[in-house]
Amino acid sequence: MNSRIKHFLFHILIPFLTGGLLYISFRSKSIRLFSWCETIGLSNYISLIRSIINPYKESIPNWVYYSIPDGLWMYSFTSSYMMLWQKDIYYGKYWLSFPFVFGWGIELSQGLGIIQGTFDVIDLTVYIIAVSFSILFFTIQNNQYEKQKNTI
Repeated sequence: MNSRIKHFLFHILIPFLTGGLLYISFRSKSIRLFSWCETIGLSNYISLIRSIINPYKESIPNWVYYSIPDGLWMYSFTSSYMMLWQKDIYYGKYWLSFPFVFGWGIELSQGLGIIQGTFDVIDLTVYIIAVSFSILFFTIQNNQYEKQKNTI
């Protein structure tokens, strides 16, 4: 399998889908996402997933299903920019700030009561970790590629 496809799968698609799975498995059905899913006919599938996974909710720490989905989405979003801008990271670095500023902005807006939601320091911490891991991984990957390219 081509390395770009592997990176897409492991650093964008799988984290994105895993975050979504955690979200629909454990979060309250009163969240707007569930009405959207009902509109497009996914309610039965979501009910099936919830019936299989939700019984384990009591044995999983709250931060796993409240903070990790957003962190996985942040990781996926940042990784997509890292893949997109890897050749021109100098220009892409401004775009890289978007997922981080967006996530922190939403969280801080919740804390200030500007938008509905619950402010959580754990969410902010998970965002930092997610963005940092993505940037670190792709930076190391790009540096290794450049070293190999220069030795050939």
